[in-house]
Amino acid sequence: MSDPSAGDRPSGGAARQIINAEAGASVYAVLQGDLHIRNGYPVYQIVPVPSEHPGVSGPQTAMRPSVLLAAENAVVGFRGREDETALLRSWRDAPEAGVTALLVHGPGGQGKTRLAAHFTQGSSGEGWRVCEAHHLSDPTAYQVVQPGELGDALLLVVDYADRWPLDDLLLLLLNPLLRVPGRRTRVLLLARAAQSWWPALRHRLTKAGYLDARTVPLSSLAPTLPERQRLFDEAGAAFSAALALPQPDTATPPELTGPGYETVLTLHMAALVAVEARARGEEPPLDPAGLSSYLLDREHDFWQNAHDHGGVRVSPAVMGRIVYTATLTQGLGRAEAVAALEQSGALPDAQADAALDDHAACYPVPAGQVDQTWLHPLRPDRLGEDFLALTTPGHSHPAYVPDSWADGAAARLLHAPKGVPGYARPAVATLIDTARRWPHMGRTTLFPLLARDPGLALAAGGAALAGLAELQDTDLDVLQAVNDLLPHQLNVDLDTGIAVLVKRLTEHELATDTDDRTRGRLHQYLAERLTNAGRREEALRETEAAVALRRTVAQREPSLNRELARSLTALGRCLAECGRRDEAVEAAQESIGLLGRESGALSPADKAFLAAAYGGLAMWLAESGQARQAVTAAEEGVARLRELGLSSEGPMAEMLGLLGVRLSAVGSPRAVEVTLESIELLRPHAAAQPQLYEPQLASGLSNVGYMLQGQGRHEESLDALREAIERARRLGKANPDRWDALLSQALCNLSAVLWALGRSAEGLDAAQESVLIRRRLSVTNDAVFSPLLAQSLNNYAITLHLQGERVAALETSAESLAIRERFAAAHPQAYEIDLAKSLDTFAEIRAECRHDLPSALEAARRAVEIFTRWHARMPAAFASALRSVESTLALVTDAAGSPDDTAGAQG
Repeated sequence: MSDPSAGDRPSGGAARQIINAEAGASVYAVLQGDLHIRNGYPVYQIVPVPSEHPGVSGPQTAMRPSVLLAAENAVVGFRGREDETALLRSWRDAPEAGVTALLVHGPGGQGKTRLAAHFTQGSSGEGWRVCEAHHLSDPTAYQVVQPGELGDALLLVVDYADRWPLDDLLLLLLNPLLRVPGRRTRVLLLARAAQSWWPALRHRLTKAGYLDARTVPLSSLAPTLPERQRLFDEAGAAFSAALALPQPDTATPPELTGPGYETVLTLHMAALVAVEARARGEEPPLDPAGLSSYLLDREHDFWQNAHDHGGVRVSPAVMGRIVYTATLTQGLGRAEAVAALEQSGALPDAQADAALDDHAACYPVPAGQVDQTWLHPLRPDRLGEDFLALTTPGHSHPAYVPDSWADGAAARLLHAPKGVPGYARPAVATLIDTARRWPHMGRTTLFPLLARDPGLALAAGGAALAGLAELQDTDLDVLQAVNDLLPHQLNVDLDTGIAVLVKRLTEHELATDTDDRTRGRLHQYLAERLTNAGRREEALRETEAAVALRRTVAQREPSLNRELARSLTALGRCLAECGRRDEAVEAAQESIGLLGRESGALSPADKAFLAAAYGGLAMWLAESGQARQAVTAAEEGVARLRELGLSSEGPMAEMLGLLGVRLSAVGSPRAVEVTLESIELLRPHAAAQPQLYEPQLASGLSNVGYMLQGQGRHEESLDALREAIERARRLGKANPDRWDALLSQALCNLSAVLWALGRSAEGLDAAQESVLIRRRLSVTNDAVFSPLLAQSLNNYAITLHLQGERVAALETSAESLAIRERFAAAHPQAYEIDLAKSLDTFAEIRAECRHDLPSALEAARRAVEIFTRWHARMPAAFASALRSVESTLALVTDAAGSPDDTAGAQG
């Protein structure tokens, strides 16, 4: 097995942890997985789901009827959703071990949490270990990290998934504790929205090895009036029983036909209010806002009663302001909660500690839950959002008098003197959700808040950015102010939301601006943001639109050819990422041609861009099988950077690394020297700017490690490859979607070097891991990653054969050959060299196993024919390969003189 020092996990033996803690310290531990700590606390925690509902009782229920609406109390029995439940069960019970994910999404109040609770309760009784994950920002997250051994069948629920920072959600979903060999792990995510963040996450999960990542939109449970009437009646009976009150009559209230009553929560609110109001001799309100107003009046009654009887010290008015603050902050540690109350101006004096205790007395932690946080929000979410809206001046609901204090409360709360507070993310997200149904919250609170400090939108995360952009009446000036602060680099948490925001602004500007040059710039900028979000096909369409517009402009004004050239280079990149390499070469060549004609008038920045364009052309030429032309392009890029005096800069290091690879491909002895020069230039840049240069350094080390082995410098080769793997693993933990391809290449190179040194046993793990990564990546990008999978399979087949795993070696070599046959048939210039390598391996393994010798003989002859042609073109590059395949042909020919022994291929 491979050396654990190379970054691999030990494969066997008992694990042992020794934990020392000083008095007063906190200890967090996790079995079979990774533990991620931020600011002294785990980024997320996993806790078991209670097997039974806590229920409701006591006088507080009568005083605060909204408690009966809480999903966890399950006062109204679960009904319906037979199709969704059957789908969930089918997904859960798939026999394959491994990880799958399923997102259930729908508007607030649609019944997501109740459906999940019903499903998890049934799962617990069928042998599944059911747990739920809570983000650090969740008030329930200050508990244990993981509840011990998770068993062979794990169901993990992630509520409010769209409010998690995307990079933190990936830390959870890619944690090895979900990938224990032999375990079936099912991850059920719940969210309101799905469009902005889920496609990119699903793409990453699929590439990271999730067997399945599907979506279930939750439609209305009661689309027709009879169904609404039935749900209303059932809820009324349940609430009457819980409150020991008579059930109201069942005459259909006219409001059930109106807007808003398509959600289960609104129907339950209507039933609860009907029970309460008629028991008190009042007429229930007729609209959803009136229902919330009624229930919030009962909250006020509760605060007043608690104050009058000495249960709390703060007045009802102050309690309302505390509840307002809590609904925005969503639960905090005590010191942070004190600061939030003081910041918002909710208290008339400095008695924040006493106010926190009073709030906790009115809104205690749910039964059975151990908690260390304060300022729990008003639930359900819908009621909390309505409380914010009705308390804030600007609405037109006459039955609820707003509090003038709320005008500016969110701004006071979020404009903290020490920078953006930690609760900005839930606060801004809650304001956006509220503004969807209450437009005045956008006009009076959200938009002025973000106009003053647009950075708060970035602090709220990608899902919030998307939600802000999707508001129908959003302030476009605010969106532009946020756009001006967007980071230029990739940002896994923000990129999906940035794409939605930029698309909204771009569509608006395209609808009003007729200038082709401006329109070309807009399309190009949107394309860049879509690329960052992983929306490659859309990015390609936008880049094509930019090229078309800029081509038209350049025909009128040739001085603008430089803008067209930049779009053409971007087009080449998009085409290459979509597997259309020949077209990518054409776009890059046109770009270089345009810039070359104006070389005398180019600025230093334009000249640097031209040098980089040669680098792109070199990559795409190589991928198209034009090896010599690729070397020429890379050398031109290096020469132009030297002319600019950039010999020690990061771009030069990157270009030298590219040149080294291209020289190696044509057998040049300069390849090692050039690549080592690149690595030495990269090291200080990677230390100063790791986000930009660490990937290039890891790639360079991987490449030079393979090259050094060819020169007999074995220890240097292994050192370089192990360092490459270590760096690639670090990158992959932060963003596996982007950097696992780099790790797979380093592993593939290491396995090849080890079997060449006669140490195939050490290379087996590396070869297998490289295959697993590339097999996963090829699922979503066949054109790019299937050829690389064939490379890993070829190395793996050789390693298996050397280890005596003959049947597996035969099967693996056949799979590698089949992939390369497919690609070489479509693009012989690009892929027939790789095809010849797989033909050689296929033939050699069969000859030594005395298995299917006719096929082996045919394969060996084809490999010789291919390398003979390439040797005629480039003798230095292919002399060794030709000798190797000729030796294989001789081996197969000798073996063919003996009886074909298919029985010899037994593992």
